[in-house]
Amino acid sequence: FHAMMLSQAAGESLFRLCFFSLPIGIVILMAFPVAPPATASAMALFLLATAASFVIFAEINFLVGLLAFATKSTQGVMRAKYYLVQLLSGQSILNTLPFKAITYVPLTLYLGKVPNGEVVQLLCEQLLWCVAFVGLSEHFWSRATASLTLQGG
Repeated sequence: FHAMMLSQAAGESLFRLCFFSLPIGIVILMAFPVAPPATASAMALFLLATAASFVIFAEINFLVGLLAFATKSTQGVMRAKYYLVQLLSGQSILNTLPFKAITYVPLTLYLGKVPNGEVVQLLCEQLLWCVAFVGLSEHFWSRATASLTLQGG
């Protein structure tokens, strides 16, 4: 189920990229001068960091979704999660939290603003957050399904 939900999130993200982000991006490129990545390696690092940020964000969504087992609705929790991620993504005081790995790290890599010595560290931090969130998701999914009782046919 966990893998299915991650795959569904990937499909939805790909759909949004193709049908929303790309057309809007083309209009923005025609209206405003947007610089390409600083180097080809910056683009490769950006793509790698973006993939890791997708996993982190999808796992946070999965964990929040597991709250449906304990609450009648996750709508308020999902909204609060969205605003917290937006608020905390670029705050330097919160560097130890995963939020910077979602948007800040990929964008700074795209812009070539990360010193070469810090690139590996940032990517390793993203990877650690990915592993941690996948582990947490698996743990809480097994706990949620262990207490699940289904009625009816």
